[in-house]
Amino acid sequence: DLALGAIDASNRMQRFRYDPDAMDRAIDESIKNWTPEAIAGLARAPDPSSRPVLIVGMPRSGTSLVEQILSSHPQVFGGDERGLLTNIAAELDPPDTARLPIVRSPARIRRQAASRAAKRYATLLDGLADGEPRVTDKLPTNFLHLGLASSIAPGARVIYCKRDPLDTCLSCYFQNFSPSMLFSFNLEHLGRFHRACERLMSHWQQVLDTPILEVVYEELTDNTEQIARQMIEFLALDWDDTCLRFHENKRIQMTSSNQQVRKPIYRSSVRRHERYASHLGALRNALGMTSKPE
Repeated sequence: DLALGAIDASNRMQRFRYDPDAMDRAIDESIKNWTPEAIAGLARAPDPSSRPVLIVGMPRSGTSLVEQILSSHPQVFGGDERGLLTNIAAELDPPDTARLPIVRSPARIRRQAASRAAKRYATLLDGLADGEPRVTDKLPTNFLHLGLASSIAPGARVIYCKRDPLDTCLSCYFQNFSPSMLFSFNLEHLGRFHRACERLMSHWQQVLDTPILEVVYEELTDNTEQIARQMIEFLALDWDDTCLRFHENKRIQMTSSNQQVRKPIYRSSVRRHERYASHLGALRNALGMTSKPE
């Protein structure tokens, strides 16, 4: 009770403006406009590279753990969180100050602009790699930009991280994220953003030809080797046992999970929300959970 009270007080002190209704409208518009027919006529980069690996989903859904496992493979470079797709989206479809950028229609991606953006993104990843054929970009909110990525990085593979919604949103609420995570300072906003993420990802999985692999955090912690092998196979790489020794990886990770990924697999974060159950009514309602489970 004391812990959540302190977090509530801290988050109320934030003065960032976020409009969940505006974000929902942007998601609705994107789902309406990104049709299979529109995507078929989308301007695409002429020389698709298989180097990009986008790790997406809600923040705190296991994206850092997934990247740490993958980057332990000698043929994968861990690129950390790169904001270039967000920047390109903001240039093509400027957002207002109350929502995150998202390209709401393929029509906003002109062929010349797509070519320039593709070169910018390829240059970024090529500059990070030291000969590795795969480079990760694990900015979770890149799930907003998978339509854009299918234009400027059509050879990319996507790993979609999922976790118990209550655990995910509560963990976000406990983090002092940057202002770019406008939705993370209010439990209702978090729940609504989580639902927006699920709606948009469901749409991308139906309409894009981009390969997308779902990785569930709880399954990864229960069956680490099995899921890790699935991910490496998804990247069309041969298995390497170093992926199971990810906690020995010396790379510097600049995210809020930088300490957790240096430990062997643990499950103490699973069902963490149960300790705060009496305080999560607004979050449950926003997630569409009408009653408390038994």
